[in-house]
Amino acid sequence: MSGRNLRYVSISVLCAVAAAGCLQRKLSALNPCLVAGVHQVVSGSGVDKVDLLFIVDNSSSMNQEQAALRAQFPKLIETLTTGQRPGKAPFAAVHDLHLAVVSSSLLLPGSVGSGCDTKGDDGIFQHQSNPSGDATLVNCKPSYPPFLQFRSGVDDPIATANDFACIATLGTAGCGFEHQLESGLKALWPSVELDPKTQQVLPGHQLMFVGDGTGQDVLGRGDLDNHGFLRNDPNDPSLLAVIVVTDEDDCSARTTDQFSSGFSPKSLNLRCQDFPERLWPVSRYVDGFKALRPGRPDLVVFGAITGVPDYLVSESARKSVNWNDAASRNAYYDGILADPAMQVKLADPTRLAPSCTSRMGGDAYPPRRIVDAVRGFGDQGLVQSICQEDFAPAMDAIIEIISKRLTGVCLPFPLVRNSSGTVGCNVVWHLPPPGVEVAGAPHACAERAFLASPSGGRPTHGKDGGALCVIQQLPVQNRSLVRAANQEGWYYDTFSTDLTQSCPTHPQRVSFTDGATPPPGLVVDLQCLDESQRYSQNRTDVPTAQKHAEIGDPCADVKDGSGRVVAPDDACAVRLTDPHGGASGDGMDRRMFCHPVHNVCVLSCSGTSDCPPAWTCDTRADTVAETRSTLRAPTDLSRPSGSAICVNPTCPPQDDAPAQSQ
Repeated sequence: MSGRNLRYVSISVLCAVAAAGCLQRKLSALNPCLVAGVHQVVSGSGVDKVDLLFIVDNSSSMNQEQAALRAQFPKLIETLTTGQRPGKAPFAAVHDLHLAVVSSSLLLPGSVGSGCDTKGDDGIFQHQSNPSGDATLVNCKPSYPPFLQFRSGVDDPIATANDFACIATLGTAGCGFEHQLESGLKALWPSVELDPKTQQVLPGHQLMFVGDGTGQDVLGRGDLDNHGFLRNDPNDPSLLAVIVVTDEDDCSARTTDQFSSGFSPKSLNLRCQDFPERLWPVSRYVDGFKALRPGRPDLVVFGAITGVPDYLVSESARKSVNWNDAASRNAYYDGILADPAMQVKLADPTRLAPSCTSRMGGDAYPPRRIVDAVRGFGDQGLVQSICQEDFAPAMDAIIEIISKRLTGVCLPFPLVRNSSGTVGCNVVWHLPPPGVEVAGAPHACAERAFLASPSGGRPTHGKDGGALCVIQQLPVQNRSLVRAANQEGWYYDTFSTDLTQSCPTHPQRVSFTDGATPPPGLVVDLQCLDESQRYSQNRTDVPTAQKHAEIGDPCADVKDGSGRVVAPDDACAVRLTDPHGGASGDGMDRRMFCHPVHNVCVLSCSGTSDCPPAWTCDTRADTVAETRSTLRAPTDLSRPSGSAICVNPTCPPQDDAPAQSQ
């Protein structure tokens, strides 16, 4: 790649919020000739880089489970890096993937647990080639870097998956007092974090961790042994995904003497459960992992494949949950923790009763702390069962939750479709300037069938010399995309099955067909125009305490205070102070009517003097013809079925008829 590297940055939205009125209206988007606009910056939710950390339990019971996990790596990596899922909508592919693995073992000096005082991994990424000595692993390289990287167009996803299997099959010689959460946080947390301006240690950012072989607490490894894995550019962040794979609950301890031989006569197998007050609170890890993405907790995904019975986390069980609603999510997790199999109880005086038995062989035990950790990540948390026949369903669920943060651009407000099924917006690619290469991006609009140069006197090139190209908008009818064979473009999405999970706060987004997904490295602008003229504000005979319909307000699917749908033209009427005023004598001004194409209120006129200040009357024949509706008669019989309308003066009469957004 030559020249500077452009990045996929913010989405620009031109909009002005319409007056709310007594009727229930959505914010509309209009033909540019009917509107004016202001500028607002909205951050896009799409990212194309993922830092994926697996925390793998390497205690003595995990042999079959590690093999099952290894079998799913090719599927995981190929799906994330292509964005293709059989039978499901594609998502924006990961173009830069970091992969690392850390064990559940920390050094616990003086511990009587097998290997715990000699074989802890200290939160350092494990990258030895085939550390387990597994004869089924093939084509492993002699050595590997601390973490692996996949780059689109450079690396082979299948070879990357094979390499990751070679370092992630850790074997089963690790400590039996598993510190899954502590080990993962220690692996990523920096030894020190400095304020970029003062270079002083940021308050509360110097966490201490157990174990280095000397009995002393130590700092994190994120900027030491594990340096470079986590991308920390605040202007170009990566998505952090942390996945725990374990058959036992977390035992992350703030003290270690409880693991010594003389501490308690109770069984070693019960040390973690018998002394919960010596464990770190789960909030340490929920808050800690989220803090690795300051101000962007939406860029942290946390999942676990653990000892939860599979019937509690099946696809049908998850479908019953409204993941956008905290109460519904909490009820789901409460149900998991209340299940009889998830209770901590003894099978005999020396060991716990299992929560489920793996079909691959071996028991798993109630992971109550890990489930609570998953709960703390809201709709970005995921728990799956290690007792499934294989890990394919778990890996599908992991891919699903990661993909939610990679696809689409959520919009902060709803738009109104016109009769053609489109909205009044343009999506514009800013192509790289001459001499700058961005993988997958053209240098001219003509190089892609779905791109066109801006028309109507709009700029065709950015300040850097790169071409500006309008992406073709595809219409939506009856909640379905209308698309010819091989036709590419963008569309206003309010209907996809994954929408409420991708855009939980504002369930509407700009979505792209696979061939029109903006390449990473492009700047993309979304330009929507909305009305700013207040018709009623220019009158002296309307009640000032009441909000009224304005030019540009939506008139389709408008409801009154009782929830009843108001007739389209009635939704545009303005109430007068004189109860007998107006052409119909009912106290209403009905000169605004519902435009039959745009589904918004427009003001009829016979000349510019009928329009608000600084607006003009568009009397062109094609404009009048566009307002003629054969579907309904106007409520106000004094208005003909075709009418001139007031428009923004930026579209003078000698122009062609206002063009629809491309």
